[in-house]
This record gives sequence, C-alpha cells and structure tokens, in this order.
Amino acid sequence: MQSSTTHLPLEDGVISTNAVCLDIQQAIRDRCNKTTAAKDTNDLMHGLNTIRVKAAHSVTGLGPSFSGTASTIDSGALVWEAAETADSVACELYDDDEARPTRKQDLDEALVNLIVKDTQPFSVVEDVGFRAFVALLDPNYVIPTRQAVKAMVDVKYVLERNKAIADMQKIAAVSLTSDMWTSINMDAYLAVTCHFVDDSTCLNCVLLGVQQFPQTHTAENLARVKASLMEEWGITDKVTCLVTDGAANMISCGRELKLRHAICIAHTLNLIVKKSLDMTPVLCDIRAKSRKLVGYFRSSTLAKENLVSVQRQLGRPTLKLLQEVETRWNSTYHMLQHLVDLREPVGAALASLNTEITTLTSAEFNTISGCLSLLSGFNDATIELSEEKKLSGSKVVPLLKMLEQMLQEEMAKTAVAVAKEMGEHLLRQLRERLHTPFNEHNVIGNTTGPQAGEVVSKKRNRLSPKTVEKILFLNKNQ
Repeated sequence: MQSSTTHLPLEDGVISTNAVCLDIQQAIRDRCNKTTAAKDTNDLMHGLNTIRVKAAHSVTGLGPSFSGTASTIDSGALVWEAAETADSVACELYDDDEARPTRKQDLDEALVNLIVKDTQPFSVVEDVGFRAFVALLDPNYVIPTRQAVKAMVDVKYVLERNKAIADMQKIAAVSLTSDMWTSINMDAYLAVTCHFVDDSTCLNCVLLGVQQFPQTHTAENLARVKASLMEEWGITDKVTCLVTDGAANMISCGRELKLRHAICIAHTLNLIVKKSLDMTPVLCDIRAKSRKLVGYFRSSTLAKENLVSVQRQLGRPTLKLLQEVETRWNSTYHMLQHLVDLREPVGAALASLNTEITTLTSAEFNTISGCLSLLSGFNDATIELSEEKKLSGSKVVPLLKMLEQMLQEEMAKTAVAVAKEMGEHLLRQLRERLHTPFNEHNVIGNTTGPQAGEVVSKKRNRLSPKTVEKILFLNKNQ
C-alpha cells in the first residue's frame, strides 16, 4: 500500500501545521483498517512508527539525521505536534488501551526528562554517540531536532507551571526564600522559592522563578520583581515570611514589601565561621599553604597520577584533594580534612616529584586536627539546617545551644593554642550575631543558585535567561 504522505511546501518559511496533521491522519486511516486493528497490534504499532518517520521526512524533506537549519527551524516543533495529532487520531480509532500508539509520546517525554533532570544541552540530540545509542535501543524512533526538543520543554513548562499555580491556590499560607547569585557569564540572577505545608502535613517547595536581574540591586528593584512574582502566582496575601541572607538590600526589600523578614541561619553560620577563620593568623597561613599544595595536585597530571598510585600501593581507597572555595566555609573544612586523611600518600607522592612544593609540617597537621575538632559541629549543623524536605526551624535553638556547649568542651580538652584562639573567635561571633530573639531568625536550605549556575555554563551551550528559568523550574518542581 502506498502512503498518502507527500512533501509539503513552505509558506513564508513555516510549514502549515494543519496540512501536516491532515496528511498524517489520512495515512493512519489508510494503514489502520479494521482487519489490522483486530488481528495484529504489533503490526499496527510498527505501521504507526513507519508513518511517523515518513511524516518527519515529508515535513523536513530530509532524512533521520536532519538537525535543523535556519529555513526549517520551526519544522521540528511541527513534526512533534503532528506526531501528537497522529497518536490522538489513533486513540479515536481504537478503544483498547493496550493498542494505543503511545510509545512515541513516552520516548519524547523521557528525552525531555533526561535533558531537564541531568541539565543536558539541547544539542545532545545531535551527538553521534547519543544517536547511535538510541538507534540501537529503538531503530524506529525518530530523534527530535534540538529545536523540537526546546519546543517540548516550552510546552511542558507551561503545563507544569499552570498546574503548580492551580495547586498553590489551595494553600492557606506560604513563606518565601530568596537569593541572588552571578553566573559564570557574569549575569546576575534572582531566585525565589515558595515553601508550604500541604494537606498531608508534608513540607513542599516550589521554585517560583529564576530571573535575570540586570537592574541595580536596590531594595526597590528587588521588591518590584518579587511583588510581580507573588501576583503571578496568586500568593500576595498568603506570604507570612520572607527569608534571605543578612544583606542590607535584602532586609530593606522585606520592609518595602511589608513582609516579616527572617535571616537565614545557614547563611549566618557561614559568615560566623568564615570571620573566625580569617581572624586566626596562624590558621590563615596554613590555609594558604594548603591551597597551594592542593592546587598543585589538581593541576599537575603527573602529581595526580603519583598520588593515585601511592594510595593503591598502600592498599587505601583512592581519594582526591579538595580545593577551598571562597564563598563556602565548609569547603575549607573539607579541604583540611582531606589533607589530614591523605597525609601519608601526599608526603610520599611529593617525595618522588621534582617540585618546590612542600607538604605540611607535623606541627601544622596537629594544628589542623585541633581546629577540625572544633569545626566538625558547625559542619554537621550546616548540613542539618540546609535540609529542604524537613522542617528545621524548630532545630535552630537546640543546635545553637549545642554548638556553644560543644565549643566550650572542645576548647577545654585541646592543647593546641591556635585551636583555642579560633574557638574564642567562634564563641564571640556566635553571641554577637545570634543574640537576637529566635523569632527574628529562620532557616532554609536553598540550592537553586549553584544548580542554576551549572545549567548556564553546562558544556558549550549559552542558554537564554528564559530557558534557564524553564529548565530549572522543571528540574526542581517535577
């Protein structure tokens, strides 16, 4: 039987969607006669897949390897829409759920989820290895073009966002968290997340938006964008609290919005520890030396291979040295902890290398160990307070009391003078920064910023701010 599909002309550079859909509908009706429907479901499914392939070729005039050009950039989205129409027509013809041709939709949905969940670039559909892998899994599946995939993400974003907005109308009260960050491309972004307890008493969060913020970071500009988001989501009268860091513009923004403002305890702990570390000169010198040592092993291929080889010879698990990150105090903790754990292998690896870089001295390692014993409680508290799916506000007061008690006990036990000095700074900073009543503070874990930064800089792609927002929304809210 000859298919009725034909090559369709372009009209002003865009293919007529109705013509495509009607063409595929007729092809399905020709293929799916009553005898085939009644006797052979497998043949029916194969026929529908074949029709989809031919439809894609008819729309683009190209083979399965088509990746999109300027003149046919919209055709990929139309192929997908036409395939959706084809499936709906087939569902009208057959009442048996098992016979309905849903595999194309399932595979397209899975592809979109892969890109969203793993923050893959749209161009992954053009990668040779990916196409070969998919062809082996299902030779009949026509991989959508990158333009078609982007269109699918757009459609899914609209559906999921509308669904989330509808669900939010059932919630009586919410709290908001907000943060700002700068991407690797030096673009400023503002992220706003909504937190609430649902009917099942489960803590939920919805990412309201991650928007590019080219304006100056004044309280007025911040308040205007947040007010707009609250209005879009229909929660203006439901917000009970706004949680941010302690920056002056964020605090003033809460006043502009006439919302109760709370300072994030996790942010405050980060500032407390960073300040205390910086106020301990001997430890600052050790950190500088440690950064140089770690940087050498992370930048030299030979040094890295030697470190791995030594660990294997010693029968130890292969670990990597971690570098300190300026904005996160616990990266300092992990850098120093790994250096202590890899003390032997690092020394042995350096001994076999021609370098002026030296390992830490025994006294320096003792100083690090003493300081780590005081910092371990702060690391545990930071992890606990950054939970996103568990209520953590009620833990703040006990945790702060436990931190103070732990510091005093560890300082009484340690014989390391530098550790005692750092401990005194920690105690003083705790009391100075957290002296206000508990009801002026709150806590929330916000992982939106780093994740968004990864999306922006993923592989070779430069995503538009709007696409970043859509992918992050789907990634976080699905």
